[in-house]
Amino acid sequence: MRCLGGGAAATLLLAGLLVVPLHGQGQSLSPGAAGTRPVEVRPPPASLDLRVRRLEESLSAIDERLRAAGAAGMPIDRLALALLHLETVVGNGRPWSREWQLILALDGAALVPPLYLEVLGSHASRGLPSARELTERFEALAPAIASRASSEVAFLERSLNMIRSTLAGIGLAAPVEPGQVETVLASIREHLRRGELPGALAEVTTLAEEQQALLAGWLAQVRARVAVEQSLQEAILGLLSGRARQG
Repeated sequence: MRCLGGGAAATLLLAGLLVVPLHGQGQSLSPGAAGTRPVEVRPPPASLDLRVRRLEESLSAIDERLRAAGAAGMPIDRLALALLHLETVVGNGRPWSREWQLILALDGAALVPPLYLEVLGSHASRGLPSARELTERFEALAPAIASRASSEVAFLERSLNMIRSTLAGIGLAAPVEPGQVETVLASIREHLRRGELPGALAEVTTLAEEQQALLAGWLAQVRARVAVEQSLQEAILGLLSGRARQG
């Protein structure tokens, strides 16, 4: 949009004053009144025009630099930005086929190690569950794990725990400590709450094999997400470190 010059702005302002009723009167200026009380029209301050011109020049300069960067085609910088955007998409839990094609178009096959490309490309069409979805799925599976663990406790041990719980309720004994499985499940929940998926995986390995079997599908999704996130981080760091060496 073009800014109006001082003369054009003055013309419009004068035209407006001639047609807008005077304050407190219901009619327009008459020719006689206009003659006896001429309206003084002041042009916009020179400082305002100067600020507008400087703003337009700054915007033009920024646009020129952006166009020059795109024309220069800095492949490492543009690919790093594309990978950073992909990191956001992966976090939202949706497929990234379009973003994957952009990475390939930016010469990603030549600038990113093949191992990372394989991991990122293998899940592009389907995507992966978000961290929130993984937490919800774990909460749906955790009761079955706790139930199986409690069924495997000896009857005598359960009886002793019941007695100790009763005595603890009246202050005659210390409360019964949570079982090992409950402790592990609580630790997994804490890692998921913090977004620490590798830590949650490490805790799962402390469960018995039959308990881990109940989490087989969930574990596969978590491991895939960890692999994708780590591949993205390593690829971005590699590109940025290479850019720094070139600089």
